[in-house]
Amino acid sequence: MLKMAHSISDISLHLVLVTKYRRDYNFNSAVLAEATASASAVLEQIGISTNHVHLLLQIDTKRPICKTVEIIKSLSSKKFKKLSGSDWHGWQNGYFISSVGRSTKSKIKKYLEEQ
Repeated sequence: MLKMAHSISDISLHLVLVTKYRRDYNFNSAVLAEATASASAVLEQIGISTNHVHLLLQIDTKRPICKTVEIIKSLSSKKFKKLSGSDWHGWQNGYFISSVGRSTKSKIKKYLEEQ
């Protein structure tokens, strides 16, 4: 739950980012957490696979979802490029995002733990 000056929001999203050409990469969860925080979102859970990541986040209602995703992708991509040089090819242009209700949040968390 995010508390702001005059409001409280509880908006959780399941975001999936895929590497370009589905190339394998050794993701660093700290980079993704830092990028998420810079986008004024709260990272609740992360699931890492070889060529994609799942993020369960709570977002700030003042920022459009597409802008939040843009910030996460941009900042994490720059950091991964800096850390690995030529091994990082970037994210695909698109992404998957879905809203997560309170009743399904535990199922999503379990799914991400098993990634």
